Amino acid sequence: MSLDLPAISQPFPDALPFFDIRQFLANGWTSAGAYTFAVRPDGNALDLMLRVRGDNATSSAIAEGIPISPAYAVRFQGHYSETGESVWISMSGVGRLVVSGLGGGPFPGEISAIVRMPMKK
Repeated sequence: MSLDLPAISQPFPDALPFFDIRQFLANGWTSAGAYTFAVRPDGNALDLMLRVRGDNATSSAIAEGIPISPAYAVRFQGHYSETGESVWISMSGVGRLVVSGLGGGPFPGEISAIVRMPMKK
């Protein structure tokens, strides 16, 4: 798979790299840090790592058009720092990432999750 995404530097050079996908954040969402919104393809699996802030978010759609996506829509739990509760996050087969159950925004605080899902070929 040829990707045009920047790899995140890591201390283990033999490990599969995570790729920075901050450029796909949408609707006022921002990354909580330089290496906190990334994906890693691993055979038939896709790892997603996110820690994003919604302080200026205008929509529950966190990202659009992520080029590495799951084989089908995947719903998983994340953590919302503002309330300390779990939230549902969905990633579609076309790379759209949406948080549900929080209203229309803004979303002060951070939403975080790490998830492994089947990858689209």
